[in-house]
Amino acid sequence: MNTTVLIGHPYPKSYNYAILERVKEKTNATVINLIEDNFNPAMLSNDLAGFSRGNFADPLVGKYQNILSQTDKLIIITPIWWYGLPAYIKGSLIK
Repeated sequence: MNTTVLIGHPYPKSYNYAILERVKEKTNATVINLIEDNFNPAMLSNDLAGFSRGNFADPLVGKYQNILSQTDKLIIITPIWWYGLPAYIKGSLIK
């Protein structure tokens, strides 16, 4: 079973990163770190132009699609800010 962990917390000494380290100890999961990858979660005009055809302008989107297409179990580690997900994570899940 292939497991992928998605994390997007901006502070590497956060509790979220402590959870990530624990998950990595217990699994052989692939980690997608949106912050380290400098991923831009905003859908810009270049992205929108190809969206209906399954195209994308950001090569990270292709990389993430490839990883996620081989994923059986997805773990999302994220803080809850103001009763919801941070915009950084919301944009990533939509794109």
